[in-house]
Amino acid sequence: MTRTLRLLVADDDPQAAEHLAGLLRRVGPHQVDVVASAQAALDRLRAGPLDALFLDVRMPGLSGIDVLRSVNALPRRPRVVLVSGYDDHVLEAFEAAAFDYLLKPVDEVRLGRTLDRLLSEEPSQHGGRVALPAGDRTVVLPPEDIYYLQARGDGVRAVTRVGAFDVKATLAQVLRRLPASQFLRVHRSYAVNLDHIREVHPYFSGTLLLRLDDPPGTEIPVSRQAARAVKLLLHL
Repeated sequence: MTRTLRLLVADDDPQAAEHLAGLLRRVGPHQVDVVASAQAALDRLRAGPLDALFLDVRMPGLSGIDVLRSVNALPRRPRVVLVSGYDDHVLEAFEAAAFDYLLKPVDEVRLGRTLDRLLSEEPSQHGGRVALPAGDRTVVLPPEDIYYLQARGDGVRAVTRVGAFDVKATLAQVLRRLPASQFLRVHRSYAVNLDHIREVHPYFSGTLLLRLDDPPGTEIPVSRQAARAVKLLLHL
C-alpha cells in the first residue's frame, strides 16, 4: 500500500492552491494542507513534521525559494517542490537543492511522477548504511564515515574514511540518501558532515571557512546564505 505523505501547498492564488491540493489528494491517499503565503508555510512547518512542501515561486513577501533556503537549514529537511507559471527560476531552484520544479498548470501525470520519486527516493540505507553508485561498483558505508561531498562536473566527489570516489549523481540527490540531521549543504558545491567540523573561521563578506578533523588540513567554504545555518546548528 502506498505510504501516506504529509504535504503542504503554499500559493497566494487560492484557485491554483486548491487545484494542486486536489490533484495531490487524487493521485494518492495523502494528507494535504493549504496555506496562502510563504511565511504561513514556515509557521506550519514549525508546528509539526512534513514530508514535502509544494511552494509557489512568486508570493508576496518571502518567495518559495526563500522558504527552500530556510528549510535547508533545518535538522530534518522536508523535500521542496517549487511550482511556477514560468521556467525562469529553474536553475536557481536546483542550485538551492529543490527536489523538483513543476510548471503551472500542473499536469496530473507529471505530478504523479514527482510523488513516485518522493516515495521511492527514501534514504537508500541498509542497516544504517548508505549505498552510493560509483562507476561500475556501489560503495556501501555508514553515513558517519563520509567527511564531505563536493559537486564536480556532472557528479559528486565523496571523501570518506575508506578513500575518495566519484558518485554518479547530483549533490542534491546524494544528500537525499543521507541523514538530514547530520549533513548540511554549506555552499553550492559542498556539503559537510557536521560531526567532522573541528574549527569555524570567519572569512570575507560574511562567509565562513570550516576546518575538518579528517582528512587533516581540509578547508570547506561556507556561503553567506549558509553561514547563519551553520552558526545556529553549532550554537555559535
